[in-house]
Amino acid sequence: PTRPLWNIEMIGAEKAWADGATGEGIVVGTSDSGVDGTHPALRDGFRGGDDSWYDPWTGSRTPTDTGFHGTHTLGSAVGRDDIGVAPGAQWVGCVNLGRNMGNPAHYLDCLQFMLAPFPAGGDAFTDGDPARAPHVLTNSWGCPAIEGCDARSLEPAVDALDAAGLFFVAAAGNTGDLCE
Repeated sequence: PTRPLWNIEMIGAEKAWADGATGEGIVVGTSDSGVDGTHPALRDGFRGGDDSWYDPWTGSRTPTDTGFHGTHTLGSAVGRDDIGVAPGAQWVGCVNLGRNMGNPAHYLDCLQFMLAPFPAGGDAFTDGDPARAPHVLTNSWGCPAIEGCDARSLEPAVDALDAAGLFFVAAAGNTGDLCE
């Protein structure tokens, strides 16, 4: 775009940018359908390293997205070129939705990865490094019963992320009156 998108304008991101709040020095983690690591608004923000991407579904070693939802939501958060709110931030990612459906085990896999990122092929408990955890976690997924999920089963993991100082953001959803 030649100017910020309407959603960026609506929340006043341009004023924050003018005041120097661009996300510089912040790492945002995303757990979703994946991320298209070649997307022009996202490729330069990828933190990189062998502990910045985890795909428990297929084992992909580079950021990929089969559903494109993760690319969209991460773009809203950190996309460059007037796409995202914090274009100066870096990002790391995890695939918790395979074909846009998840399961409790992979939701927890990704939350564990965000708490203490580990290298591809590594062990979460022995190779995880909490110092490499993102500052913010953006999540635009649910935990519906159709996936065999009880949302309360994720509460201990979310509590652990909170205790570690990670800011956990969850989408409000896309259904119901006024998206309740």
